[in-house]
Amino acid sequence: MQEEEEAPACERRGPERRARERRSAARPEPRESWFGALGEGADTAWREAQLAGDGESRFDGAWPAGDGAASDSRFLTRQAQRIVDAGQTAFVRVYRAFLAARAAIGVMLLITLGVAVLFGVQPSADVLVVCLAYAALSIGAWLMPFFVEPAMRQPADRLRTRQWLLTIGVDIVCFTALHVLAPVAGLNYVALFVLPALMAGVLTPRRIALATSAGITLVLLGAAWHSVLAGGDVTVLMSQAGLAGSGMFVITVLASELAGRLAREELTARGSLELARQQAQLNRLVIEEMQDGVVVVDRRGRVRAANPAACALLAPEGANLSAPFALRGVGAWSALVDAVERAFVEGVWPEAGRDV
Repeated sequence: MQEEEEAPACERRGPERRARERRSAARPEPRESWFGALGEGADTAWREAQLAGDGESRFDGAWPAGDGAASDSRFLTRQAQRIVDAGQTAFVRVYRAFLAARAAIGVMLLITLGVAVLFGVQPSADVLVVCLAYAALSIGAWLMPFFVEPAMRQPADRLRTRQWLLTIGVDIVCFTALHVLAPVAGLNYVALFVLPALMAGVLTPRRIALATSAGITLVLLGAAWHSVLAGGDVTVLMSQAGLAGSGMFVITVLASELAGRLAREELTARGSLELARQQAQLNRLVIEEMQDGVVVVDRRGRVRAANPAACALLAPEGANLSAPFALRGVGAWSALVDAVERAFVEGVWPEAGRDV
């Protein structure tokens, strides 16, 4: 009797087990995040799509585009792209500003030598050669796109080795030569070392920036020791060099800290905007699947978005309506236009709705 009772139970459990297996096979596997279920494998998938040339949203195919879609739709996506790319643009802009400053210093060195000649101070040939060489290199780096394009071709946030050598390295070498030749020229060029120290603090990692300041300090101390060997006062010369070197470290650390804080704020802003863009995509997908008609209308009476249910309600029979389109100019929609204008004037919409 027990075997006869167990057999029907097994027969009953068999179809139930097969039904559960079919349901589990049809059930999609869980995604890693909400946005993975919407077609975004990770938060950076949109950025990768932009770099690959895909300028539209992953869900744009569900929204048929009409006339003027390129200028009126996907506003948030375009804004997100601009701000996400702003980090690279800011780096290139700062890099070019430093190149322009170097070119201006090169010109000012030549002007200074010319003014010195007018006042009867004859610079040595070595100083003139160094100033001419630095002016030519700095102006060439500013004008020639060869030195600027490497920073624009990839989203870098720091100088590469070649760029460092062609900018900061050239500055240190030329300014060191001018500083060593300063007793002959009758001018003081120590203040020029502020430019490479500041540039290193803003455009290079902290360790490289500190190494640059240390190199400048060693140059100043070495030049001071050379003057001491020539008969100068060791206390005055070494203290001046040490004080100037300490100032270079302070400038580098402050510039690096400010640049790092600005970079973190920009990164936070880009992350927040990316989350807002993804939330907008999620809202658009939810609205699209709603059975009720939903439209998004601006103050000009132009529909920026409309789900299929709303398009079916508004479109005449046999017509294919797609956003964006204007509500004004259609007699059948005049009541809807009046309701929209009234809502913008009052600033509220009744919870119970409003009959149109």
